[in-house]
Amino acid sequence: MNFVLRTWRLDMLILKRRIEECIQIKVPGQDPILVTILKIVDGHVEVGIDAPRTVEVRRAQKDHTK
Repeated sequence: MNFVLRTWRLDMLILKRRIEECIQIKVPGQDPILVTILKIVDGHVEVGIDAPRTVEVRRAQKDHTK
């Protein structure tokens, strides 16, 4: 499942990385998750995650960025 990170601080950290690189991000209240950078569009980073908690993490990201 893919989602777009819209947190400015994370975007700035990830923009220094390469596409296809795997990085670990911290989600408040949960264990760190491993994501793969898929593409960078309009300054936002799209990442893919492959974990049992995918939907929960995705919801947490959406709620956090509103």
